[in-house]
Amino acid sequence: MPAVLFVAHPAHELRLYGWLSRTCPEVHVLTTGSRSGEGRERIAATARLLDALGCPTGRVFGPFVDRDLYRRLMRGEADGFHAVADALREALVARRAARLVVDGWQLYSAAHDLAHLIGRAAAAEAASTLGRPVEVLEFAVTPEPHRTRPDALHLLLSDAEMQAKRAAALAHPGIEAELAEVLAAGGSDAFAIEALRAPPALADLAPAPGERPLYEVFGEARVKAGLYGEVLGWAHMAPVAASFVERIGAARAVDLSEAV
Repeated sequence: MPAVLFVAHPAHELRLYGWLSRTCPEVHVLTTGSRSGEGRERIAATARLLDALGCPTGRVFGPFVDRDLYRRLMRGEADGFHAVADALREALVARRAARLVVDGWQLYSAAHDLAHLIGRAAAAEAASTLGRPVEVLEFAVTPEPHRTRPDALHLLLSDAEMQAKRAAALAHPGIEAELAEVLAAGGSDAFAIEALRAPPALADLAPAPGERPLYEVFGEARVKAGLYGEVLGWAHMAPVAASFVERIGAARAVDLSEAV
């Protein structure tokens, strides 16, 4: 089954190292992983890992740095993100992909959620061109103590795969804090088990009443600490998300009209 992986940041692919090594999908990455824009160590490390595993590198490979991505979100400038969806759609069609795996919608990171939306829009439009569905599955980038949706694909890694995954994670620069968080939350299962699941319904993407995205909470703490000047919140993300939900709906409407 031809597959494509699309993630927000370099190193997210490590969460699916076993699936990656078994499936060898084409891999696309939204950002370089550098907040300042000066360093490319993380995207370079991802490129080396893909080369070692024999996985092709996609045409979308670090077009944004985080700082620029967040600035665009706060200004409501979605055109550049839709251009990425266009490029990813064409990549899915060229590969004749049957499955796209994306960052999970977790309301944890605006960049992760944005990659999720871009991927779903690209897959919906690629399906129209290919004349068949492109399955979209998501994975939890950050640990989730309470799972509410069943797995569509559940992989148990061998000891050799776990050791290779651990070595690859330890060799990837700049992810020490994220790695510690994953290990603290998941223990040995953090390396042993990889799960893919169906994404949530589009109608369920917005935060529930009284719920706040974690990136908004984190942002407020950083503003108080003097690290940020403004908080990126759901009010910024909502119109961008709505533009992608509309795009996905339009693509699905085309599919339905052609099937009638």
